[in-house]
Parts: sequence; structure tokens; C-alpha cells
Amino acid sequence: MTDEDRRLQQALARSLDRSLDELDEHTLQQLQQIRLQAQQPPRRAWRPALAAAASILLLIAIPWSLQQPAAPEQAAALFSDHYLSVDPELLADWDMLEAIGEVPDA
Repeated sequence: MTDEDRRLQQALARSLDRSLDELDEHTLQQLQQIRLQAQQPPRRAWRPALAAAASILLLIAIPWSLQQPAAPEQAAALFSDHYLSVDPELLADWDMLEAIGEVPDA
């Protein structure tokens, strides 16, 4: 930096300092508020992100749920006639227990 550049820099600094001294109180308060806002960390807006995530979830969940069988049909399949097709008296028979793969208690 040359000597001429330094003089120009100092002249500009003095001029800007004088212009700040001449500002009215309202403008100084506004500048102070803007400075404080600029120094604060940015606030994250969560609502738009949550809305987007919920929309994507609905776009995936609704078609998936329409493809899945209904819960009452699944429960009926578990307790169908196959469960009750074996006579309970036959379960006491050793041969029947071996046939269905159960180990009788000794």
C-alpha cells in the first residue's frame, strides 16, 4: 500500500466517522437493530420442512395401505377351520402328537 493510498483511506475513515456523528437518533436506533439482527444466528423455519415431510409420507403411505390386506381378514385367516380341524381328544394320543411333530411330556 502506497503512502497516497493510506492518506485516502484515512480521509475516507474520517469522513465516514463524521457522517455517523451527524445521524439522527432514529436512524442510529434502526442501524443498531439491523446490526443486532445480522449478528444473531439464523432461525430455522421448521413448519415448511415438516409439511413437506408429512406430504411425502402421505404420498407413500396411502397407496401402500391400499395394497395391504385388511386386518380383519388376516385375523380370520389365523383362526380359520385349520386351527380347529384336529379333535382335542386326539391330541392326547401319543401317535397323534408325534404325527404333528410335538414331543410328548415324559
